[in-house]
Amino acid sequence: MKKPSNDTEKLSGFKRYAANLARKQNLAMFETLRGSDPSMLRPRLTLGKLFAYIYSGLFYLIGLAIIFGTFYFIVASHFAICLSLIGIVLLLVIWVMRPRFGKYPEKYFTHADIPSLYAVTDDIAREFKIRPVNGITFNDDFNATYSRVGLPRKTLLVMGVPLWNVLDSQERIALLAHELAHGANGDAKRRFFVQTVYDSLITWVKILYPPRPRNLFDFPSAILLLWLSRFALWNARLLQYLLS
Repeated sequence: MKKPSNDTEKLSGFKRYAANLARKQNLAMFETLRGSDPSMLRPRLTLGKLFAYIYSGLFYLIGLAIIFGTFYFIVASHFAICLSLIGIVLLLVIWVMRPRFGKYPEKYFTHADIPSLYAVTDDIAREFKIRPVNGITFNDDFNATYSRVGLPRKTLLVMGVPLWNVLDSQERIALLAHELAHGANGDAKRRFFVQTVYDSLITWVKILYPPRPRNLFDFPSAILLLWLSRFALWNARLLQYLLS
């Protein structure tokens, strides 16, 4: 009889660690929530969220320290060539890892284009006491996402056509409510302070390893991203229960 395969055995070091971490946290969360008071699902400051904010704050502080330190040593050395070149390289690294705010799409559906869908999302937003959706777009993914993009942080709802087409009317309302609830559930990874750091680390890994930008946990340099994910992971999963 053939032994059942374990998918995690096929993964490399960091991806296997991330998969095992996710499985352990899922089991631990199930045990925590079983028979507990539903009020514990409400948004609150958790240890994971606190560490995610501290981690992101250190990321910003280190970046600022490198910037000011670089300028100081360049000026103090009277613009010595070697130190100036090193300083330029460091500044380029900081520029690459700068916070990303995202770019709002130039084309999206407005209230005038799909008033009935916006009427539903506006009602849900009022129920959750959050800002109404600023724009809606569609793509070919079997998924749906809600995010804040650009400066100022405008809300964008992206609906996957394949997913949308297989749902009935009540399921579509449930999907919209689930996505908009991300704006009210306190998910640290979706907040400006943490999200910009998370996106910057993803960009850094993609630049260092362009042939395989999706397999972030394959590379030792992704450990910063992995630990930020770990801090925010428990909080994000807990809030998925709240959304449901």
